Amino acid sequence: MKKLALSLIGALTMLLLGGSALAQTVHVQLTVPFDFNVGNKILPAGRYELRSAGQPNNPRLLEIARMDGAIEMYLPASDVQSTSASSETKAVFRHYGNAYFLAQLWTAGTRAGWEFPKTRAEITEAKNDSGREVTLAAKN
Repeated sequence: MKKLALSLIGALTMLLLGGSALAQTVHVQLTVPFDFNVGNKILPAGRYELRSAGQPNNPRLLEIARMDGAIEMYLPASDVQSTSASSETKAVFRHYGNAYFLAQLWTAGTRAGWEFPKTRAEITEAKNDSGREVTLAAKN
């Protein structure tokens, strides 16, 4: 019985620690030199901020806004883990042909990041092209 209780406590601790990365506040700025897809929208090249949507009951919701403050949209995100801490704050895009899709966001010094779901448009593009990753430095 004691062994079972310790196992349950260990499992709960791992779940809480794993989810804590998404509970942290996000505020990242980046300049994107190309038009890119986010959700079902194509955003023009420019300067953007990705930040926590301010909803404590849903820490996996981020917002993307132009630097002039106009909110473009809210983005659902899921937790992604790396084996080592990221050396820089960065955004990762998947590139197929002429289309770019926002894929991940990482902050310097952490092993946890945010991953954005693939859209139907990206899945369609991926069927025709193996794609590649494009990483842009960002700042927080």
